[in-house]
Amino acid sequence: MEPLTKTNKESSVALGAFDRLFNVCQFLGLSAIAIAAIVGFGAELWRMVTADTIALGDLLLLFLYTEVMVMARAALHSHHELAIAMPIAIAIVAMGRYMVVSSDHNALHQMMYAGAIFILVAALFLWKMRVRLTGWSAGKDNAD
Repeated sequence: MEPLTKTNKESSVALGAFDRLFNVCQFLGLSAIAIAAIVGFGAELWRMVTADTIALGDLLLLFLYTEVMVMARAALHSHHELAIAMPIAIAIVAMGRYMVVSSDHNALHQMMYAGAIFILVAALFLWKMRVRLTGWSAGKDNAD
């Protein structure tokens, strides 16, 4: 190890300041996502109450909002790292919801959506298997 010279110390201080600034930006971004998900959840719940009807698409949308809140919370509690599996799982549910509530019931489009869901499920499965078989993860929080 070489001793820190004045230049190394200055760059270390600059990197530390940038790291703190970046952490604040990540915190603000994740907080904004969480707040937006809470507001969206409340608005959708209010719409369901006032409409006096509940459909499967409404429940799936509430589930998506809940998953986004869980993802933001998990990222905030894990030094702002986002587990790769959570966005993939949210995308799977979002694609499924779109298939259920879409007015476009063209068979070709439905098959394309199903293919996209299959690709996402396969990616999630391979990610989980990689972690289980090799024990490797990019960080302890990214293992999920």
